Amino acid sequence: TAATANVNSDDAAPASGSFYLAFNGLRKFCLVTNTGQVKQFAAAPTTTLFLNTRALLGKYGARPSDLVCITGIATVNALQDVAGFQTLEKYGPQATILTGELGRIFGIPVILSEAIPGTTTDKVDDDGKYTTTSVSTNDTDGWFVLVNKGQWKQGFRRELLIESYRDIQKDQNILVASFRMALIPSGIATTHTAVGYDITVL
Repeated sequence: TAATANVNSDDAAPASGSFYLAFNGLRKFCLVTNTGQVKQFAAAPTTTLFLNTRALLGKYGARPSDLVCITGIATVNALQDVAGFQTLEKYGPQATILTGELGRIFGIPVILSEAIPGTTTDKVDDDGKYTTTSVSTNDTDGWFVLVNKGQWKQGFRRELLIESYRDIQKDQNILVASFRMALIPSGIATTHTAVGYDITVL
């Protein structure tokens, strides 16, 4: 919550109640906690740079079925422009030239996140973090998270609770839903998640 260093508000204190303050998430896990788990592209995406990022996972990146790639629309568009994913002879019947979408990279599902990191853009500064000032000139780069989904756990301290009360002054019935949960990484290893950043996008 400080004035600097939040991966979703790198140069200003986040607004109170910002949804991304709920957890120390996947991007923070790499960009701040485990800085060895990042791959700076400083270029347009290529299959080689993607595989270099996957290599950071070590044994946790061995099976595509265990992995998920999470990114924003700008990075997806740039990945669709990678020649290795476009054509039938290189990528088979799921080639983007035929389907118009990039559903998997080397068998790894691609999940589009439209909410992270910023509210006005899905791009970041060249350090992988979102800056709130001069968004159009600073936040111009793509990013993605590559994660072994079996190494993160979502737990509930208290399940969903729905309560209601009557506001007689407004002639309304008010419903309040609440729960307590946590998102935590495996404590055994720190190489199960990696971030690619500083990606030149379209």
